Formats: sequence, structure tokens, C-alpha cells
Amino acid sequence: NQGHRDGNDTYTNSSGYYKINVAPGTIDLDFSANGYYSESTDYYTIGENETIYVNISLYPHPLENSTVCGYVTNEITDQPIENAYVDLYWKDNQGHHDWNDTYTNSSGYYKINVAAGTIDLDFYANGYYSESTDYYTIGENETIYVNISLLPHLPENSTVCGYVTNVITDQPIDNVNVYLHWEDNQGHHDWNDTYTNSSGYYKINVAAGTIDLDFSTNGYYYESTDYYTIGENETIYVNISLYPHLPENSTVCGYVTNVITDKPIENANVDLYWKDNQGHHDWNDTYTN
Repeated sequence: NQGHRDGNDTYTNSSGYYKINVAPGTIDLDFSANGYYSESTDYYTIGENETIYVNISLYPHPLENSTVCGYVTNEITDQPIENAYVDLYWKDNQGHHDWNDTYTNSSGYYKINVAAGTIDLDFYANGYYSESTDYYTIGENETIYVNISLLPHLPENSTVCGYVTNVITDQPIDNVNVYLHWEDNQGHHDWNDTYTNSSGYYKINVAAGTIDLDFSTNGYYYESTDYYTIGENETIYVNISLYPHLPENSTVCGYVTNVITDKPIENANVDLYWKDNQGHHDWNDTYTN
């Protein structure tokens, strides 16, 4: 009841029996085994010198006698895409979940065996924007075709560039990581990044769409931008000034002890989160001696 936490685990024996010693408190358990769906329990309260039995039944994976298959093609040329990654998520009406994946062959064809239930798929391929499907219901011994077309990456003939400087000295900051997120009006997404040079300058080629940027480097608080719309063959400048870390001339210190014995605890991890009134954030940590 004081917020302390601990974890422990064990394995069942040939009789399916398990035993774990615990201190008084509140416990919950997770059970997992190959070929079965995992299960979790509710919370149980256990007292001093008490023994409680928590029996569980695991549901075996059902037969995967149904099939999801289809073709992955280039949205523009209608040609098959080889080696596209197909990721399948499955669930049944009892809350069990499972995942499976495969790759397309030279004809762009894939096939995944599944049990009856509800599925959705994600498709990925180098040089293409990823796509996800809606949910499909599949029955016993049923085959459903899910064909998908992937859009190849658009020509990156537009440019985002600018300078990153110290907000106090106005001097350039080199080696700043500039992380760009891009999306178009059809819901496609992409990411790219680069680093500033010794002049604090960066440049990233992008396709027409909407972008936002994150800037981060050692010794400075990171900054993020608003969204910008960029057109075909357009260049936009996004300059940013980073605020250097303030002098750490204040101290937080103390002792970590055992609540029962009052003895010091060596090597305890102390994690500190800091923020100022301008919205800057930072983290630091140390260990006790």
C-alpha cells in the first residue's frame, strides 16, 4: 500500500504446477506458453503467511486452416512488387490476438494461413509508401484475397533548408540533428533526417506535401516547428534558434535507505525530470554510492 513494486517468474512442472513466494501485498499474474494464447489475471490481495491458489486454463492456438492471399503491385505501373513485407494481425471474438508475416514472391504474390477470426494487414516495400487495410472477417476453411497497390515515393524535387543558431549568441550550431516528417493529402507519410554543417546549415529534399521538423543536439533544448506546406519545386527556409542548457548550479541530493532497516541502499537509480517556465524539458540520472 506504499506503492512499492516487484516482479518474479517461474515455470510450471510436468504436472502444470507452479509456486512463487511473495511478500504480503497485491499481485497479478501473466501466463504464456508456446502454442497457447497468453492470459492475465485480475489483482489478488495476499496476506502475511497466506497461500492462495490461482489456477488458469490456456486456450490452444486453433488450426490455421483458412488463407489470406493476394498480390501487391505498383499503383502507377500495375507491375508486381517483389519482396514486399506483409504483416498480419489476427484476433478472435474471445479477445485472443496473434501476428504473422511473410514476403511477396517475384510475382508480387503472398499467402498466409490463419485461423477463423478478424484480420487486418500492413504492407511495406522499399521505395514505396506503406499501406494498411480495413478489418476482414474470415471463416473456417475460407480463402480471401486482399490485393493492394503501393504508391512509389514521389520525386523529392522540393527543398527544406535553413540555419540553426544559438538563441543567445546567434552563433551557428553544427551537428544538430534535423528530423523531418512528411505527409501528403492522401495520408501517405515519410521521414528523413540530416545534420547541420559547421555553418549551422541543413538541407533536406522532399516531395510536395506538408512537413514539420524537430531539432536536437547535445547541450541545447530541442525545438519542434509548426506544419509547413511545400509545393512542387519549391524551396522553403526554416531557421531555428536553440536555447542552450542553463548552468546546472543548483543541487538535488539525498539518501536512499531501506524503509524497514533504515540501512543505505547502494546503486539505487535516481531519475530526475526537469522543466522551466518556458516549456523546456530535460532529464538526468545518477546512482547512489
